[in-house]
This record gives sequence, structure tokens and C-alpha cells, in this order.
Amino acid sequence: MSNSLSHLKMINAHLPWLLMMALLTLQSSISGDVLSVNLIHGLDKVVHFFIFGVLGWLLTRGFDKTENIFINRNSVWIIPLIIAFFGAFDEYHQTLTPGRFADITDWLSDFSGAVLFMIIYRQKKKSLSSASV
Repeated sequence: MSNSLSHLKMINAHLPWLLMMALLTLQSSISGDVLSVNLIHGLDKVVHFFIFGVLGWLLTRGFDKTENIFINRNSVWIIPLIIAFFGAFDEYHQTLTPGRFADITDWLSDFSGAVLFMIIYRQKKKSLSSASV
């Protein structure tokens, strides 16, 4: 494979989840006064679950497309670790933002959503590959 084609493949694999992480970090930088969203109690956890679920899906997709054998073989624990650390960073980052605070249940929702979507991605890929055999 040509070097430029390899770079394009890497960008296609990893840019979506990297951009999503950047957008989530940017959103966490918005003051609580500016970002005054009144959700029904508990609905914010559902939002966290699905947003980080999409991030987990994108990470799994990206790591699935990588040519690094170590990452391919170990992504089942690397992805949850990345999500756990990024979710914790996001919650900590909010403590530095006026009007925002950290919440362990937000982090649990983040982690749960990402892991579930990672599992769904893998099951869907497995069923598609077994159907094409």
C-alpha cells in the first residue's frame, strides 16, 4: 500500500473519534451560566450514555481499521481504558469551568455507553462477516 494511501486510511480511521473528543472537551469548557440546559432529572445521564456510546463506536471502528497488530489484538481493553481516562478527564475539566461540576454518575454513564456501543459494533461486525461467508 502506498504511503499516502496508508495515511488517508489512518485519517479515516482515527479522525472521527479524535474530533469527537475535541468537541466534547470544547463543550466542557462552556460555562455553566452560558450552558443553562434544564433537563428532566436523570435525562442528562441518558445524554451522556449515548454521546459516549457514539464515541465508543467511533473508537472501535477506528481501532478496527488500524494495521497495528498490538492495537487490534488488545483493543477490547484499550478502548475502555481510553474512555475511562477521557471521561474522568472530562469530569475533572468541568471542575475548572465556572458553573460546572464533576459527577461520578456522569462518568459511569459515559463509560457504560461507550462499552455497550463497542460490544454492539463488534457483534454487528461479527454477524456481517459470518453472513458473508
